[in-house]
Order: sequence, then structure tokens, then C-alpha cells
Amino acid sequence: VITIGDGDDFREVFKLGTDSWTIDGWFWFDNFSATRAIIQVGRDNGALAIDTTTGGELRIIASGVSLLMTTNSSITAQTWTHIAVTFTDSDNTVRVFIDGSLDSNTATKSTAWDYSSALTVQIGARFFSNSFYYHFIGYMQDFRLTKGLVRYTGNYTPPTAPVEG
Repeated sequence: VITIGDGDDFREVFKLGTDSWTIDGWFWFDNFSATRAIIQVGRDNGALAIDTTTGGELRIIASGVSLLMTTNSSITAQTWTHIAVTFTDSDNTVRVFIDGSLDSNTATKSTAWDYSSALTVQIGARFFSNSFYYHFIGYMQDFRLTKGLVRYTGNYTPPTAPVEG
């Protein structure tokens, strides 16, 4: 688990608020015997979380507990998968891409991601009620969070070389 605190150095990078953003990278999940977290931005109230179900679907969660969406597509364990989650501010739409394919399910969020309780970022776990859970078991590569830019708006070919910027 990587935890980034609520310091000034990271505040503007991770304070997604109403900006458009993209979270993407390559992921290799050992298994889906339990829910596996990719990232949580914020703690409890106002938090954005991306995790998996035991069936390998991705879930987008707001405020730590409010399910925004579950993908119709699922991920296969023990294989590298490119995952991208985008939020487009102009239409308040959350989209998920698996290996470059836009999932048929989308969600909208009409209120800003506010992180009112804390702006802490957890990569590889979720945090709730003073405890970490849903630990990621596997590998991550080229993980990036891009504030102010929706990198993918339709189907795409996942990058084959290390990402830049």
C-alpha cells in the first residue's frame, strides 16, 4: 500500500474536485477471491475509490460507500490488463476502459469530489474507519493520475511502451 498524505506538495495534484481527470495503468491481479482496491482518493466522506468485485468487474465508488457504477465487462486474473477510468467535467460522466475498450456502463456524478475529511491517497488499498482493507494483490505498472485531461474518450489501443507525462 502506498499512502500519500494531505501535504501541500500533493494537494493540487490529487484534488480532483470538478476538474476532468484520468486514472490509468497496467494491472496484474493475482486473484479475485476478495474485493481488490486500485486507488482511493480521500478518506471516508467525499472519497473516490476504484476497486474490483470478486467476479473481476470494476467498481467506481463515491464518498467511500456510494456505488456509482459496476462495469459490465470483467478482468481476467493473472494477466496484464490496461485499465483507464476517466471523469469528464463538462458532462459529469465517469467512463471505464478495459484493454482499450469502453465499457458499456457509465455513471454520472453531479457534485464535486470534495474530500472534505482528508485528501489522503491510498494506492493498492481502501481506507475506512481508521483501517486499510481490500488490499491489492498483484502488480501495477505505469500507474498515473492525470488532472485536467481526459486521455481516452472512445476505444483506443493501449500503450505498449512506458508512458510519459
